[in-house]
Amino acid sequence: RGGRAGGRRTTDAQPGQVTWTPGEGARAWGGGVGALGGEQGWEQGCLGYAVTDEVCGLGRSGCYQSFQGGQSHWSPASGAQETLWGAIRNRWAGGGFESGPLGYPAAAERCGLRAGGCYQAFQRGQVHWAPGIGAYATGGSIDFIWGTLGWENGRLGYPLTEEVCAGDAGCTQDFQ
Repeated sequence: RGGRAGGRRTTDAQPGQVTWTPGEGARAWGGGVGALGGEQGWEQGCLGYAVTDEVCGLGRSGCYQSFQGGQSHWSPASGAQETLWGAIRNRWAGGGFESGPLGYPAAAERCGLRAGGCYQAFQRGQVHWAPGIGAYATGGSIDFIWGTLGWENGRLGYPLTEEVCAGDAGCTQDFQ
């Protein structure tokens, strides 16, 4: 399909799509990443145009692809989920991406929380972010108890630190 702004062109491919931009060249979207792209309106969605090809061979048979607005990660267990460029994705990356304790993204980033916050669920926890606080992961028993108390809307507020474990002595995490 021609006629896109900035000389951009797209071609439907089965299954997926190939996009071309003057700055990025031609990039194919396919498989689970392509399915997510289609659901979001391809390059019109929040991810924008592809800036790399899809890369597979990640842990647990996963794949990812980078876009102007973030990345799409796919695994057989989680399906395709976006991670937007920003503090939540950076926290997940700092923990080892899908190989770290959080695993693959399990849902898209959601915003509109108290105090302008956002969160994203992962296979084994979540990351919450709020302006002036930062992005911190929660998981396991601490995350469960925090949830029963109302998450960021409860008396604990947002997390202020990462969980710290001291062997058999247990784990702690600071909240507002």
